Amino acid sequence: MVRALILETSTMFAEVALADDSGIVASEHLSSARRHTRDLAPVLGEMLRRADWNPKSINLVIVDEGPGSYTGLRVGVVTAKLFAYTTGAALIAVDAMIALAADAPAKFSSVSPIIDAQQGLVYAATLACGENGVEPAFLRATEVMPATEWASQLTPEQFVIGPALSRFAHLVPEGVTAAPPGRFNPSANALWKIGIKRFEAGQRDDIWKLEPRYLRPSAAQEKWDQRLANKEGEKTSS
Repeated sequence: MVRALILETSTMFAEVALADDSGIVASEHLSSARRHTRDLAPVLGEMLRRADWNPKSINLVIVDEGPGSYTGLRVGVVTAKLFAYTTGAALIAVDAMIALAADAPAKFSSVSPIIDAQQGLVYAATLACGENGVEPAFLRATEVMPATEWASQLTPEQFVIGPALSRFAHLVPEGVTAAPPGRFNPSANALWKIGIKRFEAGQRDDIWKLEPRYLRPSAAQEKWDQRLANKEGEKTSS
């Protein structure tokens, strides 16, 4: 029997879920008003109590590895690793783009997920829509680009989904289908569908090597790097 903990913390609206062989049995959302760092562990503890599950009865932990929110990913991945280490559960990390693509209708030839990268930029990729249990596959690797550039490349054969639509839906060209509001974010159910198939196929992620997929420095790091570069420039010119 499989009992799984699912952590989706890549966006401002995190989701924590429990699943067994029948699918998702309980889930809880954490809005932006409930900080991941403060509320994730208490929410998880309460969910386990209500389900009457002993933490050590969980044999699979599935986590969204990003890209996405720096703080959210860090908290989610660290929590997943600690839980898996403590309980001995298997750990499986799922790319956020694959999780988003898994929720796309199979009738489209491809899906273009987007995640906000701040400062008018998005993380964007192109994947083949998964069908008949096949995991979505990358046709174009994830890149960081201006949202306007991403929108200019869309075609009517693609389905658009992702949390960045909350900011950039107005850029989607006429004739291109986008996910409706309320379905922008990666879902625990999508993570479950992908994670359980990998688990059954014998795949596992290394607790000691798994890191969040940030793909670019944080805004704070970029400012710091720029400040150092400016100082070096001043020394050189003097």
